[in-house]
Amino acid sequence: KMKILSKLLSILIIIIPLTKAEALLGIHCKQNGDCTSQNSYCNETSNRCRCTDGYYPSEDKTKCVLYAKKVDDDCERDVGCKFVKHSWCDKHFCKCRSEEFQAITGECKPQSRGACNADGTCSNVLSDGVCNNGQCTCTENVDYFGAMMSYCSIFILHVSTDNLYEFTSREEGCKNFPNSYKEFINRQKQCVCKKEYTPDKKNDMCLADIDMDCPDDSYCRVEHSFCNDWQKCECDYTYYPSADKKSCIKYEIGESCDQNKNCGPLQNSKCESKNCVCVEEATKGTDASSSYSCNTGFVQHNEFCYGVPGTVCSLTSKCLSSSYANLGTSCGLIKEHKEKYSTCSSKNGLTTCWMDDFNGQLTDFGVSIGGSRELICLVEHQDGTSVLGTVSASEFKCNVQWSTTKQSYESYKLLVDTRNLEWNKDYALDSAVLGGTEGTKLFLICRTEIKIGTYVLGRLEPPNYKRYHVYQNRDHFQSKFEVLTVKGAPCSSENFIFTGGICKCSSGFYSYLRNCYKIPLKPNVPVGSFEACRYLKNTVYSGGKCVCKIGYYLDDDHCSKIPTDLEVPCDHCPTDSSCSENLCHCNPGFVRMNGTCYGFSGSECFKESKCASKSHVCQSGICEEVEERKEDNKFCVGSVCWMSYDGKNKTTLGIVGGTDDTGSQFVCRSVHGTVTIPGELRANRWIRCLIVVGTESISNQKFDMLVKNEKLTWTNSFQLEQAVPGGTNEDNKPYLICRLEHDGLLYIGKLESPYNLCSTGGLTVLVSSKFEILVDSTVPGTCEPKCSAVDSVCSDGVCQCKPRFFKHNGTCYGLPQAECSGTSKCLSTAYSCESNQCKKIVEELTEGAQCVTKNYKLVCWKQYDGNKTDGVTIQDVGDAKENVCRVKYENHFLPGRQPEGLEQCLMLLDGNVEVFDEFDVLSPKDNLEWTKAYSLDKAVPAGDFEDKPLLFCRTEVCGWQRHYWNTCSPILRLVLHYL
Repeated sequence: KMKILSKLLSILIIIIPLTKAEALLGIHCKQNGDCTSQNSYCNETSNRCRCTDGYYPSEDKTKCVLYAKKVDDDCERDVGCKFVKHSWCDKHFCKCRSEEFQAITGECKPQSRGACNADGTCSNVLSDGVCNNGQCTCTENVDYFGAMMSYCSIFILHVSTDNLYEFTSREEGCKNFPNSYKEFINRQKQCVCKKEYTPDKKNDMCLADIDMDCPDDSYCRVEHSFCNDWQKCECDYTYYPSADKKSCIKYEIGESCDQNKNCGPLQNSKCESKNCVCVEEATKGTDASSSYSCNTGFVQHNEFCYGVPGTVCSLTSKCLSSSYANLGTSCGLIKEHKEKYSTCSSKNGLTTCWMDDFNGQLTDFGVSIGGSRELICLVEHQDGTSVLGTVSASEFKCNVQWSTTKQSYESYKLLVDTRNLEWNKDYALDSAVLGGTEGTKLFLICRTEIKIGTYVLGRLEPPNYKRYHVYQNRDHFQSKFEVLTVKGAPCSSENFIFTGGICKCSSGFYSYLRNCYKIPLKPNVPVGSFEACRYLKNTVYSGGKCVCKIGYYLDDDHCSKIPTDLEVPCDHCPTDSSCSENLCHCNPGFVRMNGTCYGFSGSECFKESKCASKSHVCQSGICEEVEERKEDNKFCVGSVCWMSYDGKNKTTLGIVGGTDDTGSQFVCRSVHGTVTIPGELRANRWIRCLIVVGTESISNQKFDMLVKNEKLTWTNSFQLEQAVPGGTNEDNKPYLICRLEHDGLLYIGKLESPYNLCSTGGLTVLVSSKFEILVDSTVPGTCEPKCSAVDSVCSDGVCQCKPRFFKHNGTCYGLPQAECSGTSKCLSTAYSCESNQCKKIVEELTEGAQCVTKNYKLVCWKQYDGNKTDGVTIQDVGDAKENVCRVKYENHFLPGRQPEGLEQCLMLLDGNVEVFDEFDVLSPKDNLEWTKAYSLDKAVPAGDFEDKPLLFCRTEVCGWQRHYWNTCSPILRLVLHYL
């Protein structure tokens, strides 16, 4: 038992450090996947796991910690506060470094040193100080106080010839020179490099040897060294430090060992007689070792050797590409197996497939280069060679261009997107996807980014597979590229299944834009795309949901057709109806009621048309919902007003609609989810609004109460345009207020499309076709109060904007060509009222820019000429600056954004980000600002679409960091859109 326990303890002692080492920062790595800490990556220069930008390693090297952005943010050590000027890490919080600074709005600002003189100066108070809010302090560009806090001084910016000597008053003044300190030289206070650090007079730096302090790589003096995440100089991977720490020596077979015992990354080697030698089973240059070089027939990449086709190999040898495998004696082509749709090969569980007959469904199956619609194809010639090309969904031909001429082929293979392919900068050659052959020469598939989001296809070529060959106008090679590799089993996502050699959506999912989304089970739930609505009958995509299309209503979990048969002969069809099957039927988007057709929101209408309920009117040819106006603490449409119940107002102010054994009940409405539903206020038992949702009765404490009005009456004989609405459903169809009788009592509820059943709440939900509804008996054509807004008229008892005018926040704005007057407002800064019409203002050339002048204010666009110029930015704060730009596309100006450092304008077009070289930038003016509260006549347009202005807008979304979306914490960024 003791022997067994001893063995187990030995195993545990070995296992625990290895398990922990997998997560440590600073360890050697080959690719990003080797670094398991969140927000870490494999640095391709040092081959070490390092933290991404904005993070630093924790003390125990197991995690990446976010840099502090302001005073009192968390920190682990001083470096975590480096972005908070004049601060250090004190008990795990960033604090101002000394008594000279105070925390103000998250920053360390100079302390005040007494009240200013009467004349507003600081003489005799603080030398070189300024008066700020009655107190003397140093200016923002002065970094600290001098001796005895009596004068302002600055950090040293330059050095003299003798060992960084320059006057400074305090130790703090040498902060600009890492690894220096203050010393008295010739009775002067000067900055001097610390012992063991080497002065660099040319660059004003104190340089470090191995294991010495450094702020960044430039401070590491030794060749083949870098500054690691603990601010220490370290030798690059495959190098080790000399005994005096002043040089880095490369690990090589036949050369000295590190500390006479270590050969570092050299595989199949050992330290013998203080030199690195190969182990007994290997010789110098044997494949599978990075000792010095690979044997003939092997290609070296990183620390491994890969065999080319036909190469004699050992059991541990690796073979080039995912299409060749170690057959025990040589690297041979993997035998392909035929699937229903494609031909596939598998290597160690890694599967790649090529399709011969794709039936024109390229977008469903092909692998995109990225940023374009071009897919990867392969042409096989009769002589056994094969060559890589690209195919577009519009041509269905493989275009090959590896010489000065371009050739197109109708017969080719298409690389199948098996959901296990990825583009990698850090890659292993045995998992790279094959992209062509010439005898024993293999070509691998690569790409390079020529502009942001724009890629060009190429191939990685023998003999060393370090050069990337791309043809674009001329033959040339690139050194920066990504290689297409295969990783893991095909179609491994839960949404996909691998069948017939392609990835198909799992049961219960549908395919859209190469992704699989869950098929919705009922309307009015969030969906992944508009394609989802194909699986729900009689629905259309709107607002991220599938809603019932015009002419249908929500009936439990499906959409049913609204009754439209008017039972009227075709020679007497009323307004908004047409003849079908020898009878008149209401047009799509209209519902029948008492021989009349009523339009829902969005339905096309005419002057003679009638829209459903008092909340909808026919405006500009469409039935639109009337915007509620605010009167004191009430919200009104026409003479119908609602009041929010706050516990102080009395229920007796409301409309009585029902009775139960406790007394009168009142009309209320309450929000449930995204919809507003009318119901019954039971004031005598508890103050609650009782509404019906589906087949359930729900009571809410938060609700509105319908205000008493003598013109509101209950009736069972009504016209739908007189009905008082109590809310709208998910399809934007109005809920009407109804009541029904049960056991001698009256209950208030909702009447929904097609307005033939009244539903009320209680212990049980009551539903009846016999009911009364609440109507407004106001004389049609009168508005209460009278219409006061400019360019508004009274129509159907409601104030609305005149034709060609658009309502926003109670104001009417004229669209292009609208009839206007001197008091009218035209939409956007690009239009003004001239000759009684809203006309476009002609742009004029002003100081090299195209400008529009409206109300003595300029809005100017300037063509981008490659020179860095200030522009109107999307961001208010932070590092990410993006300028507003516009692009002329098919005779229209469309909005875009120009990230700082990029000489192109990025624009969203048909769901894809397109890049444009020619564009205009919006010139900054004092009168331009981003605001949430706006009037449309002052909005800046990006151009016109369908004869209406497109307006710039921005919204705050979760930030993009490296390749992943954050979960809105803590990074936010502002993104440009247009209205």
